[in-house]
Amino acid sequence: MPVVSEQDLEQLEAYVDGELSTTEEDALRARLSAEQILGEAMRRVRADRDIRMAVWKGYEPSEATVQRLAARVDAAVDRNTNWSYRLSNLKRLSAAAACIVLGVLIGRVGNQGAVMPSGTIAQVPVGRGVPGPTMVSNPIEFPIVNEQGQSVGVQRFQSLREAQDFVDELNRFHRMQEQIRNGGGQIFVPIERF
Repeated sequence: MPVVSEQDLEQLEAYVDGELSTTEEDALRARLSAEQILGEAMRRVRADRDIRMAVWKGYEPSEATVQRLAARVDAAVDRNTNWSYRLSNLKRLSAAAACIVLGVLIGRVGNQGAVMPSGTIAQVPVGRGVPGPTMVSNPIEFPIVNEQGQSVGVQRFQSLREAQDFVDELNRFHRMQEQIRNGGGQIFVPIERF
């Protein structure tokens, strides 16, 4: 029994797939009508091709399956997008909360001991015209007295640091006045004050 060569089988498959040129197709048709074995091989090639096509067609999903898959993918994308949106909002809120907490902590550390509860004693150096330690409240209040010891007013401060700076400035002023009275000082007026 004669056997069809591998080259002939490849040519038959190319013919079934429509890959041959016109002259090659004409030559193969002439051989198919003349050689019965080649005609039988052609029927087997077509049958094998039909079986393969049926198998591949069976693997193709139905329209309903495609729709279900597309719906699942859309739902997963929507879930992912929603979580991304929520996380970005959560990040913003967390950053704002962290800034607030950091601001409060910096404020507390920076003003540590600056604001005293009422009824505590202010520890400030005693200067001319400034009485000694005084009971103070929030805001901090210091009485101002003249050289005769009479009260001429009250100075209020928001923090102990402000009060300390005021007392230091007042003491510098009194020392400068003493130097001028004794004839050894010069009058110096800082320009940035005016």
